[in-house]
Amino acid sequence: MTGKTAVAIGGNSVLGSSMAAGLAAHGAHVVIVGRNARKAQEVADVIVMSGGSAKAFQADVSSKESIIQVANDIEAWTGGCDILLNAPGKNSATPFFELEMEEWDGIMDINLKGIVVTCQIFAKRMIEQKRTGSIINISSVSSTTPLSKVFTYSVSKAGLNSVTQFLAHEFAEQGIRVNVIILEFLIRPFLYVQLRDYRLGITEGLFKIWIN
Repeated sequence: MTGKTAVAIGGNSVLGSSMAAGLAAHGAHVVIVGRNARKAQEVADVIVMSGGSAKAFQADVSSKESIIQVANDIEAWTGGCDILLNAPGKNSATPFFELEMEEWDGIMDINLKGIVVTCQIFAKRMIEQKRTGSIINISSVSSTTPLSKVFTYSVSKAGLNSVTQFLAHEFAEQGIRVNVIILEFLIRPFLYVQLRDYRLGITEGLFKIWIN
């Protein structure tokens, strides 16, 4: 991956930061994109202090204008995107009959609409620049097997699986791979201490960012 540019949407999250650090360790220039500018910068700083190449940008994934600006800034830094990692996420445990449409829209804006937006913007530029590369979307086991109390989240991730399949077919001729990683339950920061001895590769620096 040396010399490639990897854009991590939601790169300041637990999962996004870990994957971004892994991409940087393999030689990629990593762009950390998140709504929380402070945490995005802290993740970038950890990567740079570990010998990697990283830069942070603040953006709202549900805003097309915001993502376009980030794409422009990335092109000014490294020329463009080779790897797009979509790892933003929003969840809620509201029971179905108590669900308000404002909450529904907020989750869909991040988990589904936002990823459609990032794929539109970055894939179009990758094709125009004749860059072969990869788009990686992060989904959940709840997208395939219903889990209680995560109705909206599960529906959004099921939609993401469908989007991924469609775009994989759509972009194949341009040499862009589109895949989804369907995760089981994610390790949260409070489990870090218990699991640290299993050597999961989570750095102390990233852990401090997650819990602050």
